[in-house]
Formats: sequence, C-alpha cells, structure tokens
Amino acid sequence: MGVMENVIKKFAVQTAVYWATPTNDGDGNMTYDSPVEILVRWDDKTQVVTDSSGKERTSNAEILTNQEMVEEEFLYNGSLADFPSGQDLSNPKTVEGAYEIITKMKVPAVKSTDDFVRTYFMGRRNTTN
Repeated sequence: MGVMENVIKKFAVQTAVYWATPTNDGDGNMTYDSPVEILVRWDDKTQVVTDSSGKERTSNAEILTNQEMVEEEFLYNGSLADFPSGQDLSNPKTVEGAYEIITKMKVPAVKSTDDFVRTYFMGRRNTTN
C-alpha cells in the first residue's frame, strides 16, 4: 500500500454500506451484489460536478476511500446494523438514505504511478431520501 493509501486508511474510519456491480437484468432494471460494509471518510458537501457523460449534477456528499468503485454503485452512510431486521436491501434504489456514485476522481500521488487518492461524488438517486 502506498503512502497516500495509508493516509486515506487513517482518515477513512466511518462505516458505509456498499452495493457493487450494477448489472442490467434485461428488463431495464439493475441488480447489485449483496451489500457489504466498507470504511470511508464521508463529508456531507453540496457541490456541482460533471459526470462522465458531461452532464452537470449536484453532489450531496464527497467520499474518500481506498475501495475501487464505479459510477452507478451505491453507498449508505452507516452500517448494516442500522437497517431493521428483514428489510429488503437487494435494491439500493429503494433504500432510504442510499446515494448513487455520480462521478469519481482518481489522482496519483506526486511522483507515483500506483498510489492514488480516490474521491467519489454522491448524488441522491431516489425520492425517498
């Protein structure tokens, strides 16, 4: 692990629930891997960012983590224990408080080709949060 990744590891002490690998089910809906907990630094911060298609969007949170993630995956600021027993967590779009990764920034550390700072910008996807 590189120097910057070690720094991020020290700052990323908040738990987030992460839904990875969005896959189209063929009917226009997305399926996701089962949610898991990861460590992040979650900053509630409203700002306008440009997504990969060039569209300006409002980001409601900025996330630092060593976890490699992609657009359209989801995070929830908290732990799996925060959800009521039996709640369906298979679709993050229906989970109140889940945020979609709308764009990301991956910047190499100075004089490095394999040590990165990963920043993710989160947007509210569904209308219940």
